[in-house]
Amino acid sequence: MTQETVTVIKTNKPTLTEYEVEPTLEEAQKVVGGYVELVDLEKYGCLLVDEEGLLKRKPVNHLATKLYNKLFDGVIVGDAILIKPENRKDW
Repeated sequence: MTQETVTVIKTNKPTLTEYEVEPTLEEAQKVVGGYVELVDLEKYGCLLVDEEGLLKRKPVNHLATKLYNKLFDGVIVGDAILIKPENRKDW
């Protein structure tokens, strides 16, 4: 049996919190603090972020931005959930 993990990347104090299963939409909305937007990071998995994070003027999430910048230019703001490719099922 393999263990599935999902990582939550917080902005104020960057932390990595692992869960054994993917979050539901409701759980993801609670973590990111709004409507969920999926950011596909291809071989790195995906990030779930607040789609209105910039409008809400949330702080830059430096750890999530570092992952994002491996493929794209820009910033990720607010809390983010990282789902690694091997654990990605419904998202």
